[in-house]
Amino acid sequence: MKPFYGWYKQVMVYSSVDEKQRIFMSENKKVECFNHGLRNRAFVCKHLIGGDAKEFWEPFDSDPTRQYPDGELNAWCDECDKILIKEGEWNEKSETFAQIQLICDECFFQMKKLNNGSSNSK
Repeated sequence: MKPFYGWYKQVMVYSSVDEKQRIFMSENKKVECFNHGLRNRAFVCKHLIGGDAKEFWEPFDSDPTRQYPDGELNAWCDECDKILIKEGEWNEKSETFAQIQLICDECFFQMKKLNNGSSNSK
């Protein structure tokens, strides 16, 4: 599996800055990706971005041919899924471990493809 070095860094300044996350968004909550331009947001764990993750878990099996509402796409790796199952929900412990990152929806589907699709259907 290829790592996704710097994907998070490819999100550019758009309007106001959230200093804690260094995420920049417009009022309509789009992100500007260097690779794909202005796109809907998607969220993934830091392990998927770093390329050291196994598996690709989603709350539902997303389809790249469909348009999803902004922010609906999210995924996490196998290690995050183990913590999520142990905790029973997304909470401070599971979210701290996952360190969820912002990417665009196109990057999300590229990441999913490189991880051999959704683990939900395996």
